Amino acid sequence: MNCAICNTRKPKRACPAKEALICTTCCATGREDTVDCPLTCEHLHTAHRHEKAALDFDMSKAPNMDVKITDAFLEQFQIPLALIATAVADAAIRSGKATDYDAREALEATIRKYRAADSGLIVDTAGVNPYATAIREGLEKGIDVFRNLEMEATGKLQTDDRDILKMIVFLQRLEFANNNGRRLSRAFLDFIHGFRMPLPAETSAETPASEEAPKVIL
Repeated sequence: MNCAICNTRKPKRACPAKEALICTTCCATGREDTVDCPLTCEHLHTAHRHEKAALDFDMSKAPNMDVKITDAFLEQFQIPLALIATAVADAAIRSGKATDYDAREALEATIRKYRAADSGLIVDTAGVNPYATAIREGLEKGIDVFRNLEMEATGKLQTDDRDILKMIVFLQRLEFANNNGRRLSRAFLDFIHGFRMPLPAETSAETPASEEAPKVIL
């Protein structure tokens, strides 16, 4: 039996994208380019971990650099950031085929919405890319989840839209920093999924009635 892609070398890996055995060379050269690797692939996770050390993105070239984000801000809002990142990753995975570029499009559309709202304007964020649309809708649901938790914990909304904007811009910078440049890159989505936290719907379904679900700490 030979590799299902090159039909020359001996296969050594099970490829979930091809649903067949392939060789390590075809896995490495085709990954996220000619092979549409799902985030469930263990070899993809390993490759992403090695790629991160080699990435050297010039963050000054990223959009929205006028939005200032401090370490103190990230520390204060680490829980809502994790919730929003989880919502983005989950929406991408549910879509089945979403890539980092779809996430980039969704994040930029949402940033435009919040920046316009700050100026009293309303923009149409609807697009023709169904994967970006799915991620954008998931992102908005994640924001709603956080705000509902905040209301339950404090009795009022304490996080304004400008802080929400900063969180989304931070996720956008993570996308630029982690995107590996391949046509079907999912390195960013893999990265944020790696530190996902259960959303309330999940914890309520899994947590016994006698135990209290996690609350937002501000």
